Amino acid sequence: MVVRAVLAVIGLVSVVLYAVHDLGRGLVYGAAVATFALGLASPHLSAVPRSTLAREVRVRAAMAMTPAVVVVLVWPAAAVVTFAKAPTTSGVGFLVAVFCLTGFGLARLGGRVAEWRLPWLTRRGPWCRVPATLDPWPTDSGDLTTAAATLTLPDGTTLHATLTAVPTPLVDHLTTTGHIWLAGPPAPLTALGYPDHSLVAVARLRSGTPAHT
Repeated sequence: MVVRAVLAVIGLVSVVLYAVHDLGRGLVYGAAVATFALGLASPHLSAVPRSTLAREVRVRAAMAMTPAVVVVLVWPAAAVVTFAKAPTTSGVGFLVAVFCLTGFGLARLGGRVAEWRLPWLTRRGPWCRVPATLDPWPTDSGDLTTAAATLTLPDGTTLHATLTAVPTPLVDHLTTTGHIWLAGPPAPLTALGYPDHSLVAVARLRSGTPAHT
């Protein structure tokens, strides 16, 4: 929420002060750099009491809303600053730089857009522990990865979960323990993870054959 508010203020002030090119460009560029930084950021996921889970998911949800802020505020503000008067080479270069910075950040955040629903998904019901095994699935390097898993519910029903931009420690913990926790009853979009460690992700659940086979 704080991040969105700051970027919103930067974008609005930039539009109002577009006539003062240096100041307007500086503000828009600052918003672009902030977006770039958010794209590279990863949430703090060390073992913590469950009471911190709500704060964790709020931060993740705010980060997931960054693309909307960029498209609605930062990009239009950059265009106004650049084309308020006859465009120059430096002005166009500024616009390209803003688009490149924000574009890279958005690419990093792309797989996490669904996380804006995390606060609601984690409140759907009590957490339920279920057996789980990782399916063969190509993964990305770094703090975030892509994974697929097979979950077995208490009644014997088998579900297949697809996770994108999931914290790597969550996947490692699943491999080690052979189980995972679901927030509430299974639904097409469900939060799962390890709430006692503030490890949580959004999963798309489906029955039948895994989507990647």
